[in-house]
Amino acid sequence: MKFARICITKYSRQGFKSGDEMGLIFDQHTCKAAFVEHFEDMMPVVDNGYGWKPLEEIYNAYLEMIDEGTVEVSKLDASSKKLTWTRESNWDKIGPWLWHEFTDIDVRKSALAFKRLTDAIETRLPLQQPASTESVPQQETDSPPWSDSSVLDAAHIPVGTFARAFCEETARLGRNLSFQYIAPGIRIPTAEEFIAQPFYARHTQKPHYSMPGYLFCTEDPENPSNSATPESVTWLYHDEEAIPAGLYTKGHSRMSQLCQDSCHLILPFKFGSNGWARLSDLEVFGMKPWDDRPEPADVNADLYQPGYNGFIPLHSVRLHKVLTNWAERIESGDWIVTENGVAGGLEKWREADTEDGWQKYWIPLAW
Repeated sequence: MKFARICITKYSRQGFKSGDEMGLIFDQHTCKAAFVEHFEDMMPVVDNGYGWKPLEEIYNAYLEMIDEGTVEVSKLDASSKKLTWTRESNWDKIGPWLWHEFTDIDVRKSALAFKRLTDAIETRLPLQQPASTESVPQQETDSPPWSDSSVLDAAHIPVGTFARAFCEETARLGRNLSFQYIAPGIRIPTAEEFIAQPFYARHTQKPHYSMPGYLFCTEDPENPSNSATPESVTWLYHDEEAIPAGLYTKGHSRMSQLCQDSCHLILPFKFGSNGWARLSDLEVFGMKPWDDRPEPADVNADLYQPGYNGFIPLHSVRLHKVLTNWAERIESGDWIVTENGVAGGLEKWREADTEDGWQKYWIPLAW
């Protein structure tokens, strides 16, 4: 039985959808709150309970956004009497506030998470490293391909984007690697694979979009069995085209991108119908958020995604959270390391839809 919530709109959202915007709503019975972007999101949040947090936790998250520079408050220029900000953004200014799609702190978080991951693998490599029996293309160097700025240029990773900044920072912090696999069936690409960005041709047709970056690839990305058609609700979907499975960082467009450090792990198979796999807001995979009785479904792009986060508008999971989860799987012994890195293959990901395994692949809700 569901109980009616007595909610008030505590802060209204500045909007552009003819009055359909909502804001931060407060449940007077539970003393919890949730950010609701549009009126159409009221049912999954209010009726189904996704994304609710103590109000003080949301306030603390907003303060953290200001501290980290994600949200910047303007300063009044004494001579011009105009509001100024330290840097530009693709987002419109709202009063004295400006939202930045990523910050230096976001880049640093992701780079340090990648270093933690590679350090965890390196320290667990067998002392004796026999020749690998896996059929994997060999890298020209032992460092990630993006360590060479000419490779970044050839891959058309633009300066001023999160993807470019992440690659440059990991190159600065990193070291030569003696392995390839950083997660089950997921590896660092060769320079040739990195340069052959799957979305580049499409990006040239829409220059106002920054293309998604193909960061980590699967065992054999050229094998059709390791390709997938992203779910239609993801920003990677395009006319039912299949793309190589792997991890992609999000591109941006002014109207649709909130966090450039967002990412998606696309797997070459679908799973979730067992009902154990969960988004961060505890939705089952593949459900329609407004369903009163959620029915799980097999999908290929929901793993690690937050769902209704309760703090800010909907966005994909941030890269540093995924890389941190991968490091934790190694540090806790959930993933085994062999001579070529993390073992187990792509089938290992099916553990996320099991009773014993789902929490290992679940990221707690955060902004």
